[in-house]
Amino acid sequence: MTTNLWSPASRSLCLNSRPLFQTCYKIDSLAARLAQRHARSITHSSVSQGLKGSRSCGLSQWSREAHGTGVSFARQTATRSFAAKSMPIVTEYHQLPKNYDPKIGLQFRATPLTKNEVIEIFGKSVDPIAANRLLKLLHGHRVAGTLEDPSSITTVPEIKKRQRELGLEWLRKTVPVNEVASAGLRAEEELAAMGEKVIATISNTDKWEPNKNTPKDEPYGNGVLNQRIKMNKEAAAKEAAAKAAAREQEEKEREEAMLNDPEAISQNTKTSLDTVRPQVTMETYEGGDRYKKWLARARLTDTDQPPEMTKFQRLWPSALVLLGILAASFTFVAVYTPPKNSARLFPDIPPSAATVGGLIFLNAAVLFAWRIPPLWRFMNKYFIVVSGYPYALSNIGSIISHQGFKHYAPNMVFLWFMGTILHDEIGRANFLAVFLCAGVFASFTSLAVSVGRGLLTQTSLGGSGAVAGVAATYLLLNSDNKLDLWGFPPEDWPSLSAMGLLGILVLLNIIALGRAIRTGTPEKMDHVAHLAGYLAGFGSSRLIRLRLERRKAVEKERREKLGLVDEIQEGVVHK
Repeated sequence: MTTNLWSPASRSLCLNSRPLFQTCYKIDSLAARLAQRHARSITHSSVSQGLKGSRSCGLSQWSREAHGTGVSFARQTATRSFAAKSMPIVTEYHQLPKNYDPKIGLQFRATPLTKNEVIEIFGKSVDPIAANRLLKLLHGHRVAGTLEDPSSITTVPEIKKRQRELGLEWLRKTVPVNEVASAGLRAEEELAAMGEKVIATISNTDKWEPNKNTPKDEPYGNGVLNQRIKMNKEAAAKEAAAKAAAREQEEKEREEAMLNDPEAISQNTKTSLDTVRPQVTMETYEGGDRYKKWLARARLTDTDQPPEMTKFQRLWPSALVLLGILAASFTFVAVYTPPKNSARLFPDIPPSAATVGGLIFLNAAVLFAWRIPPLWRFMNKYFIVVSGYPYALSNIGSIISHQGFKHYAPNMVFLWFMGTILHDEIGRANFLAVFLCAGVFASFTSLAVSVGRGLLTQTSLGGSGAVAGVAATYLLLNSDNKLDLWGFPPEDWPSLSAMGLLGILVLLNIIALGRAIRTGTPEKMDHVAHLAGYLAGFGSSRLIRLRLERRKAVEKERREKLGLVDEIQEGVVHK
C-alpha cells in the first residue's frame, strides 16, 4: 500500500562614540594633536534576526512583546555555555589572535563558570550562558584595548549595566590585564592605520595662510582685511567646537537612553545572536503619545527580574489547564456526531478541507492581531508562554500564535498536507482532539523543561508542537505504508516508509537539541516542544488504534448474534 502525501492538494482549489585616546602631553607637535582629535573610535553593534521555521524560542525582553512590546524582563534561548576546546588564556595585547572577533571575545579561563559560580558573582538573575558569554566579551575588550567602547555593553542585550560592572570587577580580580597598556598599543595602531596622508593634509593648513610672505612688521600696520580674516577664523573655530560639543552630548544622551531602556534596541521574536553585522547604528522609532501609551500598557510587570516563585507555583496552573484539555477532548470525541451534509455551513467543501482551512485562518487572524498595538497586552497574556511568569491559558493560545510570516507559513503548509489526510482517516472529532492535546502538551512540556533548568527568561510560541503531533499520529497509523510524491518512486522501487520518516524527524530534533546543549549556542527552534508533539502523537495513535479495534470487536460480536432474517436484511454474506 502506498500513501500519497500530495493527494489533498486538490482541496486547495475549493552610541556614543568615545575617543579611544586621551591627549598625550608629551607630544607637542600640531600634527599629532590634530590626529588624535580626528581618531575614530571603534564601535560594534549587533543586529538580530528573527526565528525561521517552526515553533520559535525567542530572544526578547522579559517583555513578551510583539516587535518592540511586551513584558519588561529579558528572555533568551540558550541552554548552557561550554567552550568547545581548551585554548590558551590571552592577557597581553601582542598575544591577541589574528582572527580575534569582538563579537565572540576571548576565553578567560579553561572551563566555563558553573551555575553556583555565576550566582556568587551575578546573583540569580543571570543564567550561566549569558554570564560566560559576557565575561568572554569583556575579557576580549580588556586585552584588545577597547573596553571604553560603548558597543561592549550592548553586545549581550539581556545583560544590565550593573551586571556588566560585576563581571568586570570579577575579571580584574581573577585575570590580571594591563588595560591601560592595551589601550595605548591600540591607539598607536590606529594612528599608524590612518597613514601619513591625514597628518600631511592637516599639516598643510599652515601653507594657506593669507599673505604668508608678508613681513610681520608691516609698514602700513594691521589692515582691515587682516582683522576680518582673523575674526572669520575665530568664528569658524568656535562654531566647529560648538557643533562638536553638541554632537558629543547628543550621542551621549542616546547611549544612556539605550542603556536605561532595553526596548530602544530593535527586536524580531524569534531573533538570533548568531547573525550580527558590525558598524551598524540601530535606531528605533519613538512613536507618538498613543503608541507610547499602548507600549506602557503592554507591560505585564514593571520589574526587571522574574518574580520570586517556586517551580511548583509556576507550573501547577498550566498543569491543570493541560488536564482540563485532555478531559474535554475525550468527552468531545465521545459525544460528537458528524452533521449531515445539508446541515453543514459549507456543504460543497470536504469536511477535512473545511476543518484544516478553519485552523489556518485562525492562525492568520492571530498573526494579524500581533500588529495591532491596542491588543498587545492581551496578546502578551494569552498567546505567548514566558517561563518566568507564565499565564496558564497561554498554553492554549500559543499553539495558534505566530509573530512572523516566515514562522507561520511552513507550519500551515505541513498542517494542510498532513492534517487533511489524517482528518479523512480518523474523522473531525479525533483530529481536533489530536491537534489540541498535542499542542497544549508540547507547550506545557517546553515550559516545564525551561523552569526545571532555571531558564526563567525563555519564551515560546508557535503551532509546530501541534503539527508534530498530527504528523506523528498519521505516520504511526500508517507505519507500514510507503511514501511517494506524485507517484515517485514507482511501486517496485525502494521507498521510505512512514515509520522511517518519523524516525528521521525525531532524530534530527534530538541531534539539534543535543548540539545546542553541548555548545551553549542559542536555539532557533523549540526542539523540546517538537519532541513532545511527536510523543503526544504516539499516544494519540495508540488510543485511536485501540478504539478502532474495540469497535471492530463489538461489531463482530453483534453480527454473530444476528438471525437469518437479520443477516438477509443487512446483506451479510457468509463465505
